[in-house]
Amino acid sequence: MPIADLTPRMVRDFHRALAKTPRTANLALGFLSKVCDLAEILDERPSHSNPCGPVRGFPERPRQRFFTVAEIRELLLAADWLEASFNLPG
Repeated sequence: MPIADLTPRMVRDFHRALAKTPRTANLALGFLSKVCDLAEILDERPSHSNPCGPVRGFPERPRQRFFTVAEIRELLLAADWLEASFNLPG
């Protein structure tokens, strides 16, 4: 289907189909919105016609997440690389 044919109702139905995973649904909605913004820039959709605008995202529960040991290692390696690459004082 051409992106120009996408309607708010279609976007809403797509978003609701992902309701069991609200964060994923909201991320997909945000991504689709950016794709539609790009389609406007490329003249594939009329200006100010993003069909995602009227669709409300689902509420999300705040999450607390901790780094894994592997992520801490990667972070420290990246910090070492930045320090060496840009001659930062260590």
